[in-house]
Amino acid sequence: MATGRTGYTPPTNASPPEGPSQMADIYAWFDARLDLSVANAAALPSTGNWTGRQAITTDYGLLYWWNGTGWKQVSPSSVRFKGSVLNGAAVAVNTNVNYSTIVEDTASGWNATNKNYVIPIPGAYLIIAAMKADTSGPGGDSMALFKNGSKVVQSPNGPSGNFTGLLLTHYEVCAAGDTLAVQFGGVPFTMQDDHPAHNNYFEVVRIA
Repeated sequence: MATGRTGYTPPTNASPPEGPSQMADIYAWFDARLDLSVANAAALPSTGNWTGRQAITTDYGLLYWWNGTGWKQVSPSSVRFKGSVLNGAAVAVNTNVNYSTIVEDTASGWNATNKNYVIPIPGAYLIIAAMKADTSGPGGDSMALFKNGSKVVQSPNGPSGNFTGLLLTHYEVCAAGDTLAVQFGGVPFTMQDDHPAHNNYFEVVRIA
């Protein structure tokens, strides 16, 4: 019968294995290092990291990885909003447009009371707004994007005439909590109702 090697010094102060309870401690040790989640980007640890370590922030569900010198975001969260006006509504000037039909709002950012979109996640956003007037015509009106109540960009004045319109495109770097709204300047007019087509709309898409 074979025997094991002899002559080893037995461990001192040793205790017998505890089985499942020790395995739970081992799992917990690895889980905190390999499946790391923190409240936000500010809580990402600055020490104890290794190249390729990954972490998720629970505030916005963003994935980060440690590149050897710092944390880099690798998975931008999808944010898409599209609001529309389908009922041929009369448009007041110098006030936020009420996009009453919500086509898509992945982050529930539309504030129906203030008639603005509240940015849920910091980043760069592509913003598109368009409108089509009915027989009243925009008559020299312009369309403007407001961020936190201040005008950011304004479209050229629209042409006079029936069924003419305005288009505004812009990208803006935003912080969480910033608000975006569309206003018209000039004289009141009525939007053309081409339902089910969306030709009076406001779109916000996070691109980076």
